[in-house]
Amino acid sequence: MNLLEEKKITFGTLAREWFDNKKTSWSERHIETVEQRIKTYVIPAFGNRAVQEITTPEIFKFLLEIQQTGKIETAHRIKQILPIYG
Repeated sequence: MNLLEEKKITFGTLAREWFDNKKTSWSERHIETVEQRIKTYVIPAFGNRAVQEITTPEIFKFLLEIQQTGKIETAHRIKQILPIYG
């Protein structure tokens, strides 16, 4: 059993920790953009769920739904954020 399974860490908690660690090397504008994407898209979809419960097909469907609204670039950028869970 790994640390994530033992503690049942939520995706929201992991996303916040990842963001806080990464933002020190980013510009203010990039910090705002990434934070907005996390708050607008990622947290509502996965924030309260345990990391190990989120499946690859769910991620794929989530990104596809964003793309289907015409926000292809947004979906691509969010995909760059999502590897934090794996």
